[in-house]
Amino acid sequence: MNAAAVSMFDKPAVAAPKRALTAGQRKALQAVGQFRHHRQTFSGGWYIGNRYCQRGTVSALMKEGLVRRAKNPGRGKGYRLELTMAGQIVLERLGS
Repeated sequence: MNAAAVSMFDKPAVAAPKRALTAGQRKALQAVGQFRHHRQTFSGGWYIGNRYCQRGTVSALMKEGLVRRAKNPGRGKGYRLELTMAGQIVLERLGS
């Protein structure tokens, strides 16, 4: 089986998010879905809305493919976090 044949549901975070993600990762993912304003600190952590998330928490979500870093279109400088399709599915599963 090659990498192209692997579906998004083969990832443990998408198949069983409550078991695969820590409580901090679940809260960070929900914050990305809830708040529009994100900014990265000099230490590598992120302010997502009014919540602070550590660098390791956000990088774990990026490695799972749930969140990606993109240019901030509103301000023209800096970066923001966006949910991927897998991240949106996990967010729906966590809500129910």
